Amino acid sequence: MTDQTGTIGSDGWQRLIAARAAYHRTAGAHYDEVLDQVAERAVSEGSIGKADIGALLLFKRLRADTPWARALMATADADVRRATAAATTAVRDTTLSLSDAARAGRAALVPLPGFTRGDALASTVLTAAAPHRMAVYDRRAHAGLRSLGIPLSNASGRYSRYIAALDHLLAHAPLPRPRLDTPGPRHRPLLPATQLGRHGKRVGQEQADGAPPLAGVARRARGRCCARRPGRAAS
Repeated sequence: MTDQTGTIGSDGWQRLIAARAAYHRTAGAHYDEVLDQVAERAVSEGSIGKADIGALLLFKRLRADTPWARALMATADADVRRATAAATTAVRDTTLSLSDAARAGRAALVPLPGFTRGDALASTVLTAAAPHRMAVYDRRAHAGLRSLGIPLSNASGRYSRYIAALDHLLAHAPLPRPRLDTPGPRHRPLLPATQLGRHGKRVGQEQADGAPPLAGVARRARGRCCARRPGRAAS
């Protein structure tokens, strides 16, 4: 199924800019350290093991008292690394489009407990593997795209379509492009632009214009989600 990738007007970009400024006022300087440290280790190791997946669970504030978490702990770290190495190779493959790389990387993780369904944890692992190319997905990111007028269905292949939507959005940013961040990776400018704050307060809700806050179109969309079934992480 193909979603409309869409573009946004100047009002949408101004909302993103305002949301990013609000994020900087509320999120703090150290929240992303865990993700950055896992990404640094992934560069040298070429894979992500159980210990670092546990760190990413903390970063995403996901529940670990679940059957899938128990099953993942019972899986040999070598087997986990075999799957994440294949995913890492896929998402770093510059011969593939970003959406095709996302599709291949997501497919490589499917055999692991907690990665069969739902994209929140899987997308965080893929982002740690290739932070310059991938982006974190969760329900707030999904809602954020919808608030910008960019629909995203829950049909199979959702994560690759999510990456395609972000790629298209940034490729069609107005010129001169809005400064949402310092120069850096392509998806980094949207990084915290539309997230919820750490304590559930919607970033940007204090905007004077009263525009509804965006809720997660970002590489590092955060928020508490729950995983309840074996083999399924948060959506």
